[in-house]
Amino acid sequence: VDVAGAGGTNWALVEGERASDPFDQAHAAVFADWGAPTAQALVDVRRACPEAVIIGSGGVRDGVDAAKAIRLGADVVGQAAGVLAAAATSTEAVIAHFQQMVRQLRTVCFCTDSANLAALRRAPLRPFD
Repeated sequence: VDVAGAGGTNWALVEGERASDPFDQAHAAVFADWGAPTAQALVDVRRACPEAVIIGSGGVRDGVDAAKAIRLGADVVGQAAGVLAAAATSTEAVIAHFQQMVRQLRTVCFCTDSANLAALRRAPLRPFD
């Protein structure tokens, strides 16, 4: 199940920008803030589908965002903007992007005393103050 909450690329707005008809552009614009935040959507879907394989996407910009998605219920994460931006530069930029994400994920695992991503999935959550 791909859980792509609000916070990432808004494809309705992308299509609105691509549209040449002002009516279509106006139609897409009303969906600018549509949807549940990715974090809440992940928690809700994991609760409803505890055995499902969940892909968390929507606002995953770096390894910290990926770690948060994994902790909130995603098995893997998807990403659009960061990868596309790197791909527009070069293959090397894509490799560097993912190397940075891996490094950030490792740092989050260290900071949460998680030996690996499986342990990160069970790391204690801290309530908001």
